[in-house]
Amino acid sequence: MIVIINFKCLSIDDKDIIEKYVDKENLESYEYLFSSLYMWRKLNNVKYALINDALVIEKNEEGKGTFYAQPLK
Repeated sequence: MIVIINFKCLSIDDKDIIEKYVDKENLESYEYLFSSLYMWRKLNNVKYALINDALVIEKNEEGKGTFYAQPLK
């Protein structure tokens, strides 16, 4: 069975969704902060998806490829 996950482009309207997951974690990295994701959204084509109640962030850095952040529950 093939599952296709539709990632959504990050917008200002997604702030509450992202922060809901990030605030649950004790993260010492700026990479999950909404402000950082939003600032770099166009350059890195930042997208996200909710998969089985976990937040998955996708970034595509030109010349480097597509990267996925560790899911947050």
